[in-house]
Amino acid sequence: MTNAFELDMKERGWVELYAKTGVFQINKVTGMWDEIDYGHNVIDLSLLYTEEEFHKELRSKYDSEHDECLPEDYDFYKDSLELIDWWEKDKALDCCDVHTYLINYLPDPGNPVTYIEDPEAEYSAYIGETDGFITMSKYVCKAPNGSPCIPNQCCLDDEYSEKTEWAFTLPPDLWGDDLIEGMEIIKVDKKIYNLSGILNRLGGV
Repeated sequence: MTNAFELDMKERGWVELYAKTGVFQINKVTGMWDEIDYGHNVIDLSLLYTEEEFHKELRSKYDSEHDECLPEDYDFYKDSLELIDWWEKDKALDCCDVHTYLINYLPDPGNPVTYIEDPEAEYSAYIGETDGFITMSKYVCKAPNGSPCIPNQCCLDDEYSEKTEWAFTLPPDLWGDDLIEGMEIIKVDKKIYNLSGILNRLGGV
């Protein structure tokens, strides 16, 4: 049975199915923390930093409110890559909120230093410090356009703006009781292409 999403694509004359990246605030989805902590396919990009990248990121986060997490004489040593040899890296990452994650991504066979969405997964997402970006999903919904703040993407948790775009969204069970009011989720069993990536490459809006 054809759903509203596929009917809309057909009415537009599009042969393939397209949706935009769906963006949400992590603290509005309680289940996301369990997904990060206990999910079977979660990559902590922070742990892949080289020593130089780690220190660059840490220095950008450092301020007085994190003094208690930093070793004595940090100010003196903070430009030295030797710091990592005598300080617990994961403690710094947790305290200073440096973690970023990929959920349901796989190493790109054509480029070992990049990752691609797992085509078999229910969804794939990049999780930053405050926001999550759903770049692929078997689930879509109507959502407000995020431009100009997040060009070519959609704000899933914007309850007040007009829902004009089709966007990837999380599976219903992951939203749980945090499901945004008015969000109607459609599961699609066909391949859906990420329109945000195409528009970004073309320079479109």
